[in-house]
Amino acid sequence: KSPQYKILAQDEGVQAVGSVDGKTLAAVFWNHSGGAVSFGDRQLRVDAPCLLLVEETPNGLAVAVADPTQKRDSEIVIELGQSFRQLAAEDSAIQDEPANGRLRFQPAGLRGRTATVLVR
Repeated sequence: KSPQYKILAQDEGVQAVGSVDGKTLAAVFWNHSGGAVSFGDRQLRVDAPCLLLVEETPNGLAVAVADPTQKRDSEIVIELGQSFRQLAAEDSAIQDEPANGRLRFQPAGLRGRTATVLVR
């Protein structure tokens, strides 16, 4: 049986795997300046180290993000590579910029807790 996931990136700045159908991405960004990875027909970018899980679902794009250091006080900007209309499921640690396709994650005080949203 062939693997259902493939390596998308594996270097000192980012490690990422994605499903072969392009619907699921799991990535670890290590660089202080973040990084980028291609996922399906979009390019995702972050501006700081983080753990990121993105999945296309029938209800929208599910995004989960966490601060691996558990110490970050400043926000992490996630660029989804596409605009969206709204947050269908919200988390108080994430603010949205639908027209710009951005999410702003506020990890201060979360101690590594994952924040999850659903965008449409």
